[in-house]
Amino acid sequence: MLTRNQYLLCTLLVCLGAGSALAQASMAEFQQALREKAAFDERDLSALQLNQPVVRLVPATDKREVAVTGIVNTNASAEEFLRSYRDSMMRKNNNAILEIGRFGQSPAVADLDGLTLEPGDIDDLKECVVGDCQIKLSAPMIERFRKEIDWAAPDYQLRVTNLFKQMLVAYIKDYRARGEAGLIEYNDKPNSINLAAEHRALTSAAGYINSFLADTKSGLQLVEETLVWSKIKFGLKPVISVNHISIYKRNSAAGGPAALLRL
Repeated sequence: MLTRNQYLLCTLLVCLGAGSALAQASMAEFQQALREKAAFDERDLSALQLNQPVVRLVPATDKREVAVTGIVNTNASAEEFLRSYRDSMMRKNNNAILEIGRFGQSPAVADLDGLTLEPGDIDDLKECVVGDCQIKLSAPMIERFRKEIDWAAPDYQLRVTNLFKQMLVAYIKDYRARGEAGLIEYNDKPNSINLAAEHRALTSAAGYINSFLADTKSGLQLVEETLVWSKIKFGLKPVISVNHISIYKRNSAAGGPAALLRL
């Protein structure tokens, strides 16, 4: 339910001064990282110079992963781009986003007023047991649906929805309190998936973004954090997810990106 992925919004590199030797060196370093880490070639870099968007699959060592790098030039300052991003963060700006909202500083069920569960997903929960469930949940969540829902009640769908929202709010509160350690472990299949371990693997992997975030001399300053939930049309059925969005800024005169979004 809670995903942690990282993307560098390279459009914000527009804030680098082209006449600065330091900025030029930083841009050269970034282009070299694109060649080595993102399979970019000279044609891709030339396309960027012509303001054409470029998207490439990134080689992944884990067969479970699909990694993509996309870059587009935007004629905007970091402040303008971030303002536009904040405005669009809560907007259903494409047909794939069915429902969207955010959690307040003190997460509450009211934050999920706009969230609905699919009738088919609710019915799948009737047969849901640990290790064999059509919905991605932790073992304690699965057990609560088995023990606390009267499936013969005429309003069982409403009861399931309310319980799901209560559990999601409790999960977000725990995540706020404990960070990575509070991430869910999925027990819907015989082989469990520990999201905290998966997140550690992602953030410890060698890469331009991870190295930049870990660099104590990068000058990055965290200026904003938001937890956004969304219901997205994905594949055969909608997916409910929560994204932790962090916005960092830095003095662009130091070279490198002027702002970075971590999702």
